[in-house]
Amino acid sequence: MKHVLCAVTLHFAHAGYTLSYVQKDTADSQVVVVNLSATVQNHTVTGLQPTTSYTVVLYASTQVGSGPSRAADVQTALTPG
Repeated sequence: MKHVLCAVTLHFAHAGYTLSYVQKDTADSQVVVVNLSATVQNHTVTGLQPTTSYTVVLYASTQVGSGPSRAADVQTALTPG
């Protein structure tokens, strides 16, 4: 029996990105969701509290749905003063 490898590559244009973040270890903290266009290469999150931990999640979307997410726990620094 002969085995033949077959590869199919599907290309979908990104429709955009979704960035969400929430303060960690706080029961009443609300998730903030930011929808970004597919052309965005960077985004600055403002309004975070100094010396506070957050969970940040990012995923891309296409016409067929959302891709896998990437999450990171981050800590903000002291505000310069």
